[in-house]
Amino acid sequence: MLRFNYLVMTISLVIYILIILGIRLKKKISIEEFILYSIFYIYICFAINKIFFPLPITDIELFRKINKSSSIIFNYMPLKSVVEIYGNNIIGIKHIIKQIIGNIVLFIPYGFFVPLIFSKLNSFKKLLILGAITSTLIEVIQYVVSSFLGFTYRIADIDDLIYNTLGTLIGFYIYKGVLPLLKKLVLMEKLGV
Repeated sequence: MLRFNYLVMTISLVIYILIILGIRLKKKISIEEFILYSIFYIYICFAINKIFFPLPITDIELFRKINKSSSIIFNYMPLKSVVEIYGNNIIGIKHIIKQIIGNIVLFIPYGFFVPLIFSKLNSFKKLLILGAITSTLIEVIQYVVSSFLGFTYRIADIDDLIYNTLGTLIGFYIYKGVLPLLKKLVLMEKLGV
């Protein structure tokens, strides 16, 4: 299995440092901005780990996965998982938490940080579109990887797209709720209060 381990984190950290240095060459960034970028970077690494890893890469792992995997690599029926959860008592609360709540919660920070970092992306419509595009890209990558491997590594799921986009919008509304407090804190800091 290829895991998102310390080597991958180290390579990602080097890339992150190069990006920050590039930003610093173009404009001066404050310590607050650096901290904000760093938190967003950590979130992105966590999300990538949850969404794409571990990747089965050895023959034995592939053989085991093929024997356990379903032939479905794309679910295009909206809310199919909800129907299955309520229609099938075998699927328990763990599946509900992992499938629905997990996908929503995973994207809440995305909806919060994106408008905070990228001020041009601070409207409902823009975040709705960005959340849907990002989630679609993730599902396409999962589909392509499954197709390339020849078995269902991860199911590309329209439900995930719905839940991820909903999580993005919840994060956006949290951002909108917190923004006045952040502005007040910045104003108080500037006034020396």
